Amino acid sequence: RSIHCFPEFIRKLVALALDDAWARGIAVPVLAVSIVVRLCKFGSYFFLVLAILGPRVDSAIDLGFFRVFIGVLSAELAAALPIPTIAGFGTFEAAWTVSFMQLGFAREDAIVSGVVAHATSQIVEYAMGGLALVALLWPRRDRTRAG
Repeated sequence: RSIHCFPEFIRKLVALALDDAWARGIAVPVLAVSIVVRLCKFGSYFFLVLAILGPRVDSAIDLGFFRVFIGVLSAELAAALPIPTIAGFGTFEAAWTVSFMQLGFAREDAIVSGVVAHATSQIVEYAMGGLALVALLWPRRDRTRAG
């Protein structure tokens, strides 16, 4: 089993976290939110690919969701590899280009769409993260004294 490649303390920590999530009744809602977030992310990539490549794509190529999903998934997995790059740039684009070329896209279109899609996603994700950080650090009124 593949879980045995992790040290014992990590396996115990994960088991405790999962037990705690089930005991508190939050495991299913957290899983549901995670699935919705992933669907939104891949859906937004699909529309981004349509916006970038839509006018340039040969009518023989089907820009279906599943084809784009496979291309984006391979790029996302490549960016998660432990290869030292800044923000996954390079590995993401290489995997994107190879996978979209295998799906029938022209090499130039695959390269341009990979760079634009990754840059756009990074800008959006960092902006959302920055706004979330500001929201978390924003001083709050003490509601107990308002009383």
